[in-house]
Amino acid sequence: MTDQQREHWMQIYFAALQLADTYEPWNTFSEEDPFLFLMEDQQTVLYFSILSELPGQCGFACYVGDQAYAMARQRLFGPNPKKEPVFYLQDAIIGLWGNREDVSSANYRMIKELGIPCRGKGGWLHFETYETGHFPRPLNDRELELLASGLGNLFMMVKGLHETNKLDIFQQGNLLLRTYDPEADLYHLHLLPQHLLPTASYPHFVVGEDPLLRQLKDTPQRAYSLELDWSYLPAPIKEGRKKFFPRLILISDAASGFLHCSELLPPQVDVQNALLNILADMIEEHGKPKKLYLCDPELECRLADFCQKIGLPITMKKRLPQINQARNYLMKDLLEP
Repeated sequence: MTDQQREHWMQIYFAALQLADTYEPWNTFSEEDPFLFLMEDQQTVLYFSILSELPGQCGFACYVGDQAYAMARQRLFGPNPKKEPVFYLQDAIIGLWGNREDVSSANYRMIKELGIPCRGKGGWLHFETYETGHFPRPLNDRELELLASGLGNLFMMVKGLHETNKLDIFQQGNLLLRTYDPEADLYHLHLLPQHLLPTASYPHFVVGEDPLLRQLKDTPQRAYSLELDWSYLPAPIKEGRKKFFPRLILISDAASGFLHCSELLPPQVDVQNALLNILADMIEEHGKPKKLYLCDPELECRLADFCQKIGLPITMKKRLPQINQARNYLMKDLLEP
């Protein structure tokens, strides 16, 4: 551990323990209450959530930037019909108070090296970085720097709400933003309406011109339609020393339910190329379907341009019955010992 890393860790633990000992914020705030800090560079926004609903644990999550926060809110607080492991499908720095068995060996060594007094049930504070589809990992230097700055400002925001007796601002539909004025060398708190919070969005993928596209466009259409969907497995898979949550891609015949494709994609795979290759291979083998049924808006954004260029109509549906049946069967087969 370098001197800079030690300094950041001490700042993080000092702010977190001071926040916990002084205010116990999980007894007052919920995961849906948004605390925002615009960092001194006037560009980076940190979003904080107080975690109070985890079984036997409490803590906080820090999201760097609008998209990370918006995607996490959508996954954590929206419906989850596919039973995905939504807590592991967010990009966040998370600190949790848990038990000794919840702490990784790397975190345990670091806590002991720093001399942090962690002991007893629920008394072990540990930090990890969550990335969508990956098992939690230790913080890197940039994340250490961000959290060292952000946590002290989270403490000041909670302190400000207590001192001004404004603990109900979130129930009134507000968010709390802390900013820094470099000219006056002062920090300010702002109450803003929550409708200003970012919403999740998916990029639209554009496919470049390619001889394969022209070939697929000229492929004769056959009298069948497909359902296509994907979902993260609710339990991790281990390869070597790494654990991850793979995405299961399923493609079924919309009428018969025949399963054309069931493929697991690890997080490091280029999912866009994988999706296009799977569809292209199917069309070359079976002919072009009349329709492609989807229910996932991210899949629509990824496939819309490709399908438009090859003449394959997409229809969005609320549910895909053949896919759901296949997924339930495969999940049982994959996850049961």
